Amino acid sequence: EEFSRQHNFKEIVGQSCAITQILSQVELVAPTYANVLITGESGTGKELI
Repeated sequence: EEFSRQHNFKEIVGQSCAITQILSQVELVAPTYANVLITGESGTGKELI
């Protein structure tokens, strides 16, 4: 809960190094007009990003 408030991602739960890095990258790219390709296996939550 604290983590989701810090990053404003209510649907994403986690505190691992990997998810922290991903959310930091999302925050950097979000205000830009850059295109981003998100890849990964089915069912991993790509649609949340």
